[in-house]
Amino acid sequence: MRKWRWLTPLGVLLLALAAAAGPGAAAGETVELSGETVEYDVNRRVSVVTGGSGAPATLVSGRLTLSGERLEYAEATGQVKVEGGVRLEQSEPDRFVLTARTLTCDLKARTARAQGEVRLVSGKAVATAAAAFFDSKERQVVLSGDPEVRSDGNVLRGKEIVFFLAGSKIKAQGGSRVTVPVEQAGEKGE
Repeated sequence: MRKWRWLTPLGVLLLALAAAAGPGAAAGETVELSGETVEYDVNRRVSVVTGGSGAPATLVSGRLTLSGERLEYAEATGQVKVEGGVRLEQSEPDRFVLTARTLTCDLKARTARAQGEVRLVSGKAVATAAAAFFDSKERQVVLSGDPEVRSDGNVLRGKEIVFFLAGSKIKAQGGSRVTVPVEQAGEKGE
């Protein structure tokens, strides 16, 4: 019997993204902002970083690196918005990469929304969609807009794909379809 191998690498990716939508850096950790310009409005407590000259606006916190053309962080509200060529990457051992056109995070509500050509890659697992919504409190991720998940030859599609992180469960709904390759004669079943 063939196992659905996307659960492990994609589960790691989704848990990391949910953590990224959670509270900011741990006590004692630093957050580094860099770009062509970095502005800070003391009265509004808002940082705006813009990229330029081939270098993106970047935020680095621990093993996470978030970059795009423009990054805005409102300290008072906990809102983060990244626009243009968004890339969120976590380093080893559980490396993943998310790309999208925009990413907005509400650090207080512990949610994040990626929109526009969303692509999540972790190991051999690749998920694509028009949008992805991460909710740390509910421990779920919702992919919408022609979502598709591929891993080890398995393909899952639907109108919406929901990952329930607490139970390592995936639910595709709305014209859902799964494709699982048939093992060749002589292959060891798993």
